[in-house]
Amino acid sequence: MCNFTINYYYHQNCMNREKHAVKLDSSEGGMSTSTSVCREGPHKIFKLEPGECPECRPNI
Repeated sequence: MCNFTINYYYHQNCMNREKHAVKLDSSEGGMSTSTSVCREGPHKIFKLEPGECPECRPNI
């Protein structure tokens, strides 16, 4: 399995998770061998953060 990822942290109600990400980080899983990283990497992983997306929140 490939260890090269980009983690996108987003709010629950967000409609555009990549563009409105609260935080980004990347990792190589601690292994730097050629077998731990594939050609399709980096892979995107979306992680939920508490709260509402200020960009997607309906205007009242």
